[in-house]
Amino acid sequence: MRTADALRAFLEDGDVTVTVKGLSMSPAFAPGQRVTVSRRRFLLPGDVAVFALDGQLVVHRVLGIHPFRGRLLAQGDAAPRADRLVPLADVLGAVRTPVPLRTRARALARGLRLALGAAFA
Repeated sequence: MRTADALRAFLEDGDVTVTVKGLSMSPAFAPGQRVTVSRRRFLLPGDVAVFALDGQLVVHRVLGIHPFRGRLLAQGDAAPRADRLVPLADVLGAVRTPVPLRTRARALARGLRLALGAAFA
């Protein structure tokens, strides 16, 4: 069973605690930090999503959602580039953490810059 499938199955029964690896979400989350993941029906810019990407679990901040195409745009806080668009079916849940309005606004602005840049490229 793939890790993503296992996490999805565990989330059916409630929240799951996972350990963060890597520096892509620093300073929000440090390597080795444990975070609680919940199933979420809706995500907003600024939320921290957990999704499967290339067989790995990824914990990155949501920059935007394209509901008609069923895709999510995300990027680690310390990552130099955004992830490629993630199918919403690959989103497993979100980290349960309060997200300040300033962080949401910054994520939304970054997502809009990326979207506009792609539209005019």
